[in-house]
Amino acid sequence: MNNGQERQPWFGKLFVVNISFLIAISWPLFSGIPQELNRVTLVNETGLELTRFYWSPTYQGTREPVWGPNVLTLKKSLAYGQALSFYIHYPDTCGLFDFLAFDSQGNGYSMRSFQVCNREEGLILLEPRHRVSAELLPKFEEISVEFINDSPIEIWFLFLSPQSFSLWGFDVLSDGSVLGPGDRVEIIVPYKVGDQKGQLYDLLAVDGRDQLFNDRFEFSVGSTVALRLSNLIRR
Repeated sequence: MNNGQERQPWFGKLFVVNISFLIAISWPLFSGIPQELNRVTLVNETGLELTRFYWSPTYQGTREPVWGPNVLTLKKSLAYGQALSFYIHYPDTCGLFDFLAFDSQGNGYSMRSFQVCNREEGLILLEPRHRVSAELLPKFEEISVEFINDSPIEIWFLFLSPQSFSLWGFDVLSDGSVLGPGDRVEIIVPYKVGDQKGQLYDLLAVDGRDQLFNDRFEFSVGSTVALRLSNLIRR
């Protein structure tokens, strides 16, 4: 894992990636909707180490969140007082997100309707006041998905989102990290307890030349999932 290489300034990267999306993607997830990438920073002020951080688009009414993968993918955890930045994709000028986090003692934290808008870096300050009681936490299992870069190129962005989403959400590589040739990364995907059906996810990888690779996969509890860049479709 190459965490030392510097990327382009994110506004420049934003422009290039957006043009690539508009030209190259004919995936139902987009259907011509304008794309944006923005940068958000998570700051752990809970007093304990964070081990999981999940995200979901904010849904109106009584619809429950559908959680995307754990974004503490490379660091595995985030110590108290530390910060970690990510690139995030959402289809409109602003996006609303819900967050769910867990600390090293199993406590859960919830944040609702966090707004991120274009050209404004978002700051997610997770504090003790966001802690919620155990009975209010969603019940799900976790699936381990391994992504392997079996190519000679570097992957700069890696998105994995439920097929039902109209956005890609958080880049699981986090800001400034790349997945080099031969590298692999484990992605933790939440799975609703009691759901016997497989769940569909879309995966998108973007390299340093803004080439896009993506495909759709079905995950189910108990399955061992290994995804390889060579098996994805180049767009």
